Amino acid sequence: MRAWLLVALTASACGRDVQLGSAADAAIPDDVPAESFVPGSYVLALLDTNFNCDGSLSGMESSFAGVTPASQNVVAGVIDLSTVAADTIRLTGVAISSAFNMPTIDLKPDPQSSDPSFPATIWDADISMTFGTGPLTTTQAERFFGIDQATAHDAVMQAAVALLFVTSDQAGACTLSITATLTPQ
Repeated sequence: MRAWLLVALTASACGRDVQLGSAADAAIPDDVPAESFVPGSYVLALLDTNFNCDGSLSGMESSFAGVTPASQNVVAGVIDLSTVAADTIRLTGVAISSAFNMPTIDLKPDPQSSDPSFPATIWDADISMTFGTGPLTTTQAERFFGIDQATAHDAVMQAAVALLFVTSDQAGACTLSITATLTPQ
């Protein structure tokens, strides 16, 4: 099921391709600590959205056209970022509590980074719970928030949010991928 995550990490923004992580980022050591992120308040901006469906839902993207970030309580706003441990950063704020139904989420280096096709610089939180129902009798079973550590000191950090909808038999899935940015406030 991690394939949907890769979709969330590549999207189009402002007429150009934006990708979280790249082959060049692979040279960044996996043990770069959370201190590489600057604690503080950031403005979360939601940019482009994209649906990708596979399995028994392959080709059904148009059925999800009415699903938007706002309709799923995924909203732009101020997010506070703090360092919790060398391998953990914490995000709080209305945008987080609205989207994830919890006041905080903790991001960690992604364990999939050992896969050469997955950027080693992504820190993420993958929240599994029932977030409600979706089109075609799907259930929204997971939400993801990721930040590319390679952009931690850029003027704008690259981020992504993804929502996973699955069929009851798990034979089909559709992912709403949302390209996002975090700008220091």
